[in-house]
Amino acid sequence: MELKKTVDRAILVLLIAFSLYLCYLAKDFPNRGGIFPIFSLTCIILLAGFNLVYTFVRRDGPPSEDGRKTSLLAAIDFKKISRNKPFLLFLLTVVQVYAMTRIGFYVTTTIFIVAAGYLIGLRRHRLLIMTSVIMMASFYLFFELALKSEFPRGILF
Repeated sequence: MELKKTVDRAILVLLIAFSLYLCYLAKDFPNRGGIFPIFSLTCIILLAGFNLVYTFVRRDGPPSEDGRKTSLLAAIDFKKISRNKPFLLFLLTVVQVYAMTRIGFYVTTTIFIVAAGYLIGLRRHRLLIMTSVIMMASFYLFFELALKSEFPRGILF
């Protein structure tokens, strides 16, 4: 188990170092083209940093029948998850990415959020629609207005 933690930590440190290097390269992109890559890489750095801290504080799950410690993830019963849902979600993502440039980011992403939520089992339609509208408004305010970057435009938006 210690070897796995050591390997996890090494990979996370390399991921953080590589992301920092890419941030350094992206700062020289012309016409503020590096804003989104730097934002994305910063998110990766933060998540990898949290994960790195987690490797030091995580606890192991309950021991299995043979007495070995298991991870908390091993307690999830993956047999209950439908085998088609991951494939359908992947297919939905591919369709959304393709349609984004033709129809528009905001319309396709709103439909994607509602459809993906419904696919994973959320059945409260009002909550799904409210979530997608709030997310689209947040995307618009943050990316379009604050960062002055544009999402793909299509025939609708």
